[in-house]
Amino acid sequence: MDTLTLDEHEKAIILSRLQDLNGNKAEAAKSLGISLKTLYNKLNRYREQDERQESK
Repeated sequence: MDTLTLDEHEKAIILSRLQDLNGNKAEAAKSLGISLKTLYNKLNRYREQDERQESK
C-alpha cells in the first residue's frame, strides 16, 4: 500500500484545488485558508523539488 507523507498530501490538495479553480491562485489560497504568499512559496518549493528530481 502506497502512503503519502504529509508534504505529499498537502501538495496533492493544493494542486487539486488549483486545478478545480482553473489556476486561480488567489481563490485557491483563500479556499485553503492560507495567504497568497504562502501559496506562492509552496508552489516554488514544489517546482524546485521537481527540478532536483529531474536532474537525478
